[in-house]
Order: sequence, then C-alpha cells, then structure tokens
Amino acid sequence: MEKIKISFEPTDIWNHEDFRQLIKGIKENDYSHLGFEYELWIITTNDSLNYINAIASQFDIPSERVQMCLNDSTKVGIIILNSDIHFDNDQVIINTLRPNTTLLPVGILVDRKIDYPGMGLKYIKNLDTWTMAIMRERGDECEKTKPC
Repeated sequence: MEKIKISFEPTDIWNHEDFRQLIKGIKENDYSHLGFEYELWIITTNDSLNYINAIASQFDIPSERVQMCLNDSTKVGIIILNSDIHFDNDQVIINTLRPNTTLLPVGILVDRKIDYPGMGLKYIKNLDTWTMAIMRERGDECEKTKPC
C-alpha cells in the first residue's frame, strides 16, 4: 500500500483543538482513501523533549519518526528527506517548501483561514488537495514504469 508521509511542527499549533483532531483523524485513517495510508512524523525545532515525546506517544509515533532539529535550515533539510506534506505555522518554512520543479515536499500553513466553499479550515482542505495531487503524480510514475 502506498504511504504518504505527513510531518508536523507541534509548537504553537498543538494548542488548536481542530489541529489535534486532524492529527487524530490521520492516525485513525479517517482521511485515507483507497490505495494509500498516511505515516505521521514530528519534525520540530522545539527543544522540550518531554513535550514532544508526550505528543509522539499519544499517537504512537515511533522515536525514529520524531526529528528534533537545532534550527530552521536543519528542519527544512529533514522535512525534504522524510516528508511528503508538512504542517507548520511558520510562513518562512512553508515558503521554503513551495513546490518548484518537483511536487514534494509540500508545506501547508496552519492558520485560522476558512475555506468557505468547503465550510471548514483551509489547511484541512489543503491536505486532501495535496494528497490527491501526490497520488496522481505517483500514479503517473507507476504507469510509466509498468511494462506494456
């Protein structure tokens, strides 16, 4: 089964109930569609080991998928190596992760903007949008590698 790696920076956004519910829904496969599943990662510059480990243990995220970084440039490098979609509330990190020539990784800004047509928070709608884009991209690559 195809895996889409979702990483997030819990600092500051963990206080939002809607974000915690999103992560819970991802963990419980509420957002998965046929043919793929999500894998959760924590990639953070937060230096509170107890705080980060408490979040990781709450969602059964193994220690090898918890990356604590010294600074933002290290964090971006770790995100690029280990994530398909990254949630963060830092616009600088999100701007760095904007897709250029390749699709991945994608940064999604966690803020309070509303997706009015979808009647929900914009960052939650963006998860579905980017997941479908990733699956289309991977599907095209799979088609190219299949023998005729």
